[in-house]
This record gives sequence, C-alpha cells and structure tokens, in this order.
Amino acid sequence: MKKIISILLSLALLLSCAAALAETVAKETLGTLSVNGEFTIVAPIPEGYRMKIKRADETRILAYFEPDDETKPILQLSVGLEDSWESGSKLNTISDEDLKEIEASFYWEDPDFEISYGETEHGTKLLIAQLPDKSEVVIYSLYEGYEIEFTLVAVDEGGLTQEQIDACIKVLSDMDFVAPEK
Repeated sequence: MKKIISILLSLALLLSCAAALAETVAKETLGTLSVNGEFTIVAPIPEGYRMKIKRADETRILAYFEPDDETKPILQLSVGLEDSWESGSKLNTISDEDLKEIEASFYWEDPDFEISYGETEHGTKLLIAQLPDKSEVVIYSLYEGYEIEFTLVAVDEGGLTQEQIDACIKVLSDMDFVAPEK
C-alpha cells in the first residue's frame, strides 16, 4: 500500500512539474541596445504570430509580428532610445507635465485618440492610446530611458477586442531588458 501511495505522489509531482513547464513561454531575442547601458531585449512571440525584425541597431529595434491568420490584428513593437529621457527614466516616475507631453504627441498623431493608463503584471505603467472604434491601439511605456511602443491595428471593421489588447500587454509584461553579465 505504501508503494502505491509513493508512486501516486511521485506521479502527481511529475505532472505538476510538466504543467509548470508547459506554461513557460519561449522568448526570442529582438536585438541589443547599447545606449544608456547595454541591454538585450527578449520577448515572447504572441501565439499565432511570426516575428520579423525590420530594424535592429544600437539605438532602436523595430519588430513586426505577422499573423498566421489574416483576421488577426497587425502588431508592431518598437523599442528605442529617446534623447529627452534620462537613463533610468520610467513611465512610473516621470512628472505629470511629462505625461501630458506624451499624451499630446498621440493627439498630434490623431486627435481622436482616447488616453487611459494601465499596468503590466509587474506594475510597469502603460499609457494606452486607442481610437474610439478600436481600429488602432498603441500601448506606450518607458524603461531605462527607452521608449516602448506596441501598436495593434485591426484588419476588419470589428476593431480590436480587449482580449487582443490584453495579449499584447502580456507580451510587454514578459519582455525583458537583459543586461550583460559582468
């Protein structure tokens, strides 16, 4: 009887480890930025997408995520240095005046953008700019002086769903700025 209980407990432990590994998301390297410190940017690829790097140099990375299904939104991720931000700047720590300037840049692009704020799973502040019909949503953040913009564009008239927006916030939550080991 003790052997059966031991075997059952071992199987339960093995299954729980397998489940934990199944939830681990593979991350791919987007590129290395080397201004304001050196960071390699790694991020998970959204399910049902393929990543294509359009630009990767020491100051900016531009990646497109092409959907396997043509009805899914088009995604673009940009991470780049903006000279006006100090090293170490984060959206969570900048002044209200600076936040208003960032908001104004979205209104300049399209005066219909509606601005709201959210957070990643780790508490990083996100500015979310979306058109009223949800045909386009831009999720903006700032980390270590680098601007991060994740743009979603709907391909049909139904607009973007909250689930699609949340999936992109999840990608941002799982994105890492990896400093080189010393």
